Amino acid sequence: MPIFRVYTVLDKEKNDWKVVNNPNHNKIKTEIATFMKQIIQVTSVVPRLEGVFRKDRDLIVDEKKTIELSGSGVG
Repeated sequence: MPIFRVYTVLDKEKNDWKVVNNPNHNKIKTEIATFMKQIIQVTSVVPRLEGVFRKDRDLIVDEKKTIELSGSGVG
């Protein structure tokens, strides 16, 4: 899915047929800068998921290891 689209058309009003970009260059730069700020803000707030999952996994593994070593494991 595209983040934004740029449409390029030939200028019908003039005979020299220059290329007109819609949205213009400044609008594109502004939109990209805004998008980048939002992405940086979101990713800085979200905790590192790998660490969260690894911590949960380590707790489960340690618990199972303790049960197995104590000899009270079933099966």
